[in-house]
Amino acid sequence: MIPHCTLRYVSREQRTGDVILGDLDFYPAARARICNGVGPKALPVVGWAADKIFHEPNQIFRAAADAHDVAYWIGGGWRAKILADHRFLLACVEAALRRRAPVPLIGVAWLYFGLVACGGWIAFHRGRRRDIVDVIALDGRECARN
Repeated sequence: MIPHCTLRYVSREQRTGDVILGDLDFYPAARARICNGVGPKALPVVGWAADKIFHEPNQIFRAAADAHDVAYWIGGGWRAKILADHRFLLACVEAALRRRAPVPLIGVAWLYFGLVACGGWIAFHRGRRRDIVDVIALDGRECARN
């Protein structure tokens, strides 16, 4: 049996592409495979070290990093990557300002931005933009593509 597949309609500000981060709450297996928090998924030792050194910033920037992971997973062309990286920077700076964090934390946001801007091409999905049907398939379910 094929489950019903629908996209949720949200405002332009909430969207990271065809799939939003909130959509993944309904697909936990897909979320676990897409979102890895702060740090590179391909290099777990680097992610572990970064979490030990930058534990507080990583907690503050977790939501921004997850949204960035979704944008990278959705993919697209080079403009989509640049947009995802800039949205990540803005979300990190906003998170730091909301917590009234010290100025060095904003510097960490810029450091993270520099790292994803330079090295993010390894993880960014180039090609057809993925959508909710791809999320459902990643979660191990079936859904017919319209």
